[in-house]
Amino acid sequence: IEDLKIATSLPQKHLPNAVGRATSGAAYAYLGFAYLTRAYEETAKKNEYLDLAVKAFDNVKGYELESQFLSMFNGTNKNCKESILEVQFVKDAVAKYTTALSKWVQVAELGEGYDEITPNTRLLNEFKKEGRIALDGNYDKRAYETMFFKDSYFNDASAGRVYGSTFDETFSDPDRLAFRKFLPRDKELLTVDMGDVNVMLMRYANVLLLKAEALNELKRTAEAIPLINSVRSVHGNMPPMVGTSYDAVKAQIEHERILEFPLENSRFFDLRRWGKTQEALKAVGRTFNPAVNNFYPIPQIESTSNSGM
Repeated sequence: IEDLKIATSLPQKHLPNAVGRATSGAAYAYLGFAYLTRAYEETAKKNEYLDLAVKAFDNVKGYELESQFLSMFNGTNKNCKESILEVQFVKDAVAKYTTALSKWVQVAELGEGYDEITPNTRLLNEFKKEGRIALDGNYDKRAYETMFFKDSYFNDASAGRVYGSTFDETFSDPDRLAFRKFLPRDKELLTVDMGDVNVMLMRYANVLLLKAEALNELKRTAEAIPLINSVRSVHGNMPPMVGTSYDAVKAQIEHERILEFPLENSRFFDLRRWGKTQEALKAVGRTFNPAVNNFYPIPQIESTSNSGM
């Protein structure tokens, strides 16, 4: 927290030759996240830390939600107006800083993917939970921009939304699920082993939903709802959430975070914050002891090099 406070003095924006470096916005976003996490862990000071979290999030300025959700994850819209901090990759004549993430996400039916990171039915069911109530008559728009699954949206032959083909033309198994997020923009790039799709670390949608969570925990529920609805509207093409109570908003935030952040390394930290790690992992047949597994151990090299630990 002290380091992040110091980092808030960083520039709000960088010149074009330094795009991608940390900014004051990134510092405030992570400071708010740290305070929010601490509020759940030190309950005697919960409201104090929640207030500090909201104040930090209030200082994340100059960002907007990106209406083209998928563009943030396929290399076509790097460091966009929603991006607060992302890992920079580049592949050009001058420099090559690349990643194999797309290959791990890519399934066999799309060519030479490793087929190692795939969605499960629980995620698909969460996307379908509210039904086809998006403004275009489909499911939440994020479903289609996060994953491929059997649906009329992907079987529209004129649209060719699975790299020029339909779902049925690409996948022989009607129950097959595959991530679309973090795959490259063009079919030709599916054959490339190392790509240059940036990896998002912090974006404005996360700030809005974390701030909504802090406000709701402070029982300022009415202030949280518009933040949730802004993310639903811009990214999901969805109508306003139903319900106005603390419990309704808490449940909605959990739902929204599942839909908003697959593959963005937020789920475990959300579950830990909410005290749901054991429950969630038990549901998928895994043994998990929060007292032992909720936090990584301090690496031995740190203990060895710092006697103060």
